[in-house]
Amino acid sequence: SLKPTIEWLQSTLALNHKQVAKMVIAYPPILGYSIDGNLKPTLDFLKQELQINDKPVAKMVVAQPPILGCSIDNNLKPKLDYLRHRLDLDDTQLQKVVTGHPSVLFLSIPNNLEPKIQWLESITSGHTTSVSIDNQQHDEIQIHELLDNQQSQSALSSTGEIIPTTRVVQSILLKNPTMFGSGLEGNLKPKIEYMTERMDLTPAQLSTIVTILPDVLAYSTEKNIKPKLDWMASTFDLRTPEALGRMVHSSPTILGLSVPNNLEPTLEFYVN
Repeated sequence: SLKPTIEWLQSTLALNHKQVAKMVIAYPPILGYSIDGNLKPTLDFLKQELQINDKPVAKMVVAQPPILGCSIDNNLKPKLDYLRHRLDLDDTQLQKVVTGHPSVLFLSIPNNLEPKIQWLESITSGHTTSVSIDNQQHDEIQIHELLDNQQSQSALSSTGEIIPTTRVVQSILLKNPTMFGSGLEGNLKPKIEYMTERMDLTPAQLSTIVTILPDVLAYSTEKNIKPKLDWMASTFDLRTPEALGRMVHSSPTILGLSVPNNLEPTLEFYVN
């Protein structure tokens, strides 16, 4: 009978009928899992490893029901250990990453996570401390300290031991865990290549922009970045890629502002 499983999910995770139905529709195999042999051990493991209670773990499994089908020994534990050590995360940071983007638990370490982290390390390896940064924009960590201390690191030591990533990359992924789900070849790399070519950015300039505004990696090139750069080039008569790059490098957060709702009204106010 399927009734015990449904009732157990409802009572254990305090779910309503609609939430359970959503889980079953998204992942029908859940109804075939043993409560004592699969569901309960998996939930207990996640709550213990992430130090969370029923509410956040319920949110995770409602969003991603296949989590309940993941092997603890072959998937969940190795994945959490990898994230903890590769990104040098403490318990609170690991909790933030996984609860904020639970589908990270489905991503392959060698084919997705590791290449993405190495790529982020490569584009933030150039550094500069010449940019003035508002404290409100960086209340979590001091960007100058991050950039000064940043070093390019290999993914594995000669003994195969995982080497913690730089604090800069850690900060980027903590601020935007959904970046784990972005395609590297089809999304992130083309975006950075476009920005680099359009603004003739040096590695140091690119590093500063991405580090100060990591959300830029989630922006659409065609719908956000390109129109914004076109507007800046036209409005401020920036006739060369270098001039456009210098402007954005001097204040990277400008790429996070809306043209019609912020930039144009602000410019109009000062002009008038």
